[in-house]
Amino acid sequence: MIASFAVPVFGSLINRIGEAHYERLIFTALCLVLFTHTSYLLLSDPVDPEEQGGLLCMFPIFFFGFGHALFSTIVGPMVNKTVGNNKSILTNCFSLLKITESTCVMIMTQLTGFLREKTHSFTSVSLLMAFSSIVAMSITYVMIRDSDKQTPQYLVPAELSKMSWKELKTLVTDKLSQFAISMSDLVYEREVQEPKAPSKALVAESKKKEVAPAEVEEEGK
Repeated sequence: MIASFAVPVFGSLINRIGEAHYERLIFTALCLVLFTHTSYLLLSDPVDPEEQGGLLCMFPIFFFGFGHALFSTIVGPMVNKTVGNNKSILTNCFSLLKITESTCVMIMTQLTGFLREKTHSFTSVSLLMAFSSIVAMSITYVMIRDSDKQTPQYLVPAELSKMSWKELKTLVTDKLSQFAISMSDLVYEREVQEPKAPSKALVAESKKKEVAPAEVEEEGK
């Protein structure tokens, strides 16, 4: 349900970010999945079969939904990036991807069911899934390093990434002060060019002053 709403949003986000950061997006998705399984490791299994875990066990599902949606959205574009200009093997790559995905789903389903029956707990299942997420994150990290070597593009400019925290703080402070000064100058220029209209009280007072001499002249006559 979460993925159905999140996939269009993530698709638009991926188009804006560009293919230089596909690996980082996959790493982010895997982090969300790992957070879900780690959260279930911290929750104890119900002792009574009729006991319910409560609303707390539903909270990590939201992160799993977002992680699964992001991962599903980025897999297709990632294959296009990996293939590159050799589009003749694109169909074969997608076929192998789906075959591998289906095989892994079949194996993991049987394995997690076997562990659940043998241990009578979901702890071993969560450990297995968390371990799988860590392995995938390690592979994705290697892909990020390799992608940065080939096309070094960063979410933060390279000159900023090399700065120390003190230098970065000084730079941000200077930029903010320059922005404040430019805004104050702009406001001053507008006030000079466009003088404020007199208030209603001043207009009424000036009219009274104009009417008063006329009344005095009529009384004199």
